Amino acid sequence: MRHAVALRVLASLALTLALGPAAARAQGTLVVQNSTEPPGLDLTATPASATAGVVLYNIQECLVKVDRHGKLVPWLAERWNTTDNRNYTFFLKRGVRFHNGRELRAADVKYVFDRAMNPETKHPYPGYY
Repeated sequence: MRHAVALRVLASLALTLALGPAAARAQGTLVVQNSTEPPGLDLTATPASATAGVVLYNIQECLVKVDRHGKLVPWLAERWNTTDNRNYTFFLKRGVRFHNGRELRAADVKYVFDRAMNPETKHPYPGYY
């Protein structure tokens, strides 16, 4: 009886390994699976969640990021300064383009901040902006 069960398990394993992937993926394509849907794709109106973080931070970029040492580093902004730790001036990197080829402008960044702080957007944390 044990021998028959072991033989079935080995046969199933061999069959599974022999099948392999159904089709090869295109080179340079990364497929990521999430267990749940993100609450939305609008970062200015979507509450933070682990799922939203995985999705949104792979399709949207920030002015700065936090490196593995917890330090703020330039991302879309090449540098920034402040005189009072309340008001900041960001200097955008040149040559940053959207998927359609249009260059990133200060007006684009302002739009995101204005949208996040707009009460009609209902962002759960408008004070973050």
